[in-house]
Amino acid sequence: MAAASLMGVSEGSAQEPAAAPAPPPRIAAVVEEGRRALEGRRYLEAVRLLTEATRLDPRHGEAHLLLGQAYWADDRSHPLSATRAADAFAAAVALDPSLATAWGRTALEQLAVATVRSERLDEARAAYMRLLEVETREERRARYLTQIDEIDLDRGVYEARAGTEYGPTGEIIGPIGPIRMRTNRWFEKGRHTQDPVKAEEYYRRAREADPVMWQASLNHGIAIAQQRRFTEALPILADAAAKWRAAFPDAPPHQRAHLWRLICFLALGRLDEAAGEVDVLTRLPDRDPWVAVYVLRYLVAAGRPEPALERLAGIAAENPESVEVLHALALAQHAVGRRDEAVRTLERALAVIPDGHLTLRYMVQPLSDLLANWRGSTP
Repeated sequence: MAAASLMGVSEGSAQEPAAAPAPPPRIAAVVEEGRRALEGRRYLEAVRLLTEATRLDPRHGEAHLLLGQAYWADDRSHPLSATRAADAFAAAVALDPSLATAWGRTALEQLAVATVRSERLDEARAAYMRLLEVETREERRARYLTQIDEIDLDRGVYEARAGTEYGPTGEIIGPIGPIRMRTNRWFEKGRHTQDPVKAEEYYRRAREADPVMWQASLNHGIAIAQQRRFTEALPILADAAAKWRAAFPDAPPHQRAHLWRLICFLALGRLDEAAGEVDVLTRLPDRDPWVAVYVLRYLVAAGRPEPALERLAGIAAENPESVEVLHALALAQHAVGRRDEAVRTLERALAVIPDGHLTLRYMVQPLSDLLANWRGSTP
C-alpha cells in the first residue's frame, strides 16, 4: 500500500488523491498452486511457490506445512532438505500449539520425524512428548515411546532396564522401547543424520557393536555407495544380504541389498555381475519402484535401450525432478542416437540438484563430465 494512503491527506490539501489500495495477495491461489506442484513431485517449484505464500502471509500455517513436505518426506530417495523441512514444520506448529486445526497434528508428527532425521534431537524429543499428550492409540504410543528411547540412546542418556542386552563392545543392543527394537547407539546416530560421511562412520561402529545386525551392514554399504565408492560398498552390501539370509532363511533375498549392489555394478561397468543382481531382483514377489529404474538402466547398458526408453520416459514424467530417473532416461536417449534430447535431459538432472545437497552433491561431477563428453561428441 502506498505511503500516502497510510498517512492520509489533510482537508484542503493540494496533494493528489491517494492511490487506491492494491488488492490483497491471492494467498489461497498460491498455496493451491504449490499443493499441485507438490502432488506432481515438482518439489523445487513447490518450494518456490510455498515460500512466496509464507512470505505473503507468515501466519498461514498450512502453507508452512506444505513447504516442509516440499523440502522433505520419508518416501523420497533424496529429499531436498530435512533441516529446512524441520524449520517449516516448526513454524506451522508454532501457529497451532493446541493442535486445533485440521493440519496442526500432521505438522507436529512431521516435525518429529524431520528433526530426528536431521540431528535436532532435543526438538524431536519434545515433539514426541507432545504427541504422547494427545495420542490415545496404543500402537502409536508404543512407537512414540520407542522413538524417545532411541533418541536417548543416541544422546547417551538411555537408562538400561531389566533384560537389556549388550554387544561385544559393551554397547547396549536392545531391546529398546515398548516395540523392543534391536538397535544400538551408533545405529541410531546413523539413522538420525542425512550426511553419508557421518553415516558411514556411525554404521561402521554399529556393526562392531552388534556383528549380527544386518541393518547396520546394509546402511553402512549404502552410505559408502552414496559417496560413489562403489567397490568398497560391494562386500559390505553382500555381508548385509548374507546376514539377512542367516536371520530369515525362509524369506526372499533382501531387496535393498541387491538393489544397491546392482547400482554399484552398473556404475563400475561390471555388467555380468549386474545381470546376476537383475535376476535376483526380478524374481522377488514385491518390488520397490526404484528396482524398475535400475533394471531398465541395466537394459540400456547391456545394449537393449529401445524397450527401456519408453518406460523410463513415463517414470520421468511422474518424477520430473528425480536425478536418478533423469540420468537413466538420458542414457537411454543417448544410446538410441537421440543425443540432443539426452543432453537436455542431463542438463535437467543437473539443474534440479540443490547446491551443497548432502547426497546428490556426489552426482554433480560425474554427470557434468558425462554432459561435457556428450556435448563434445554432438555434431
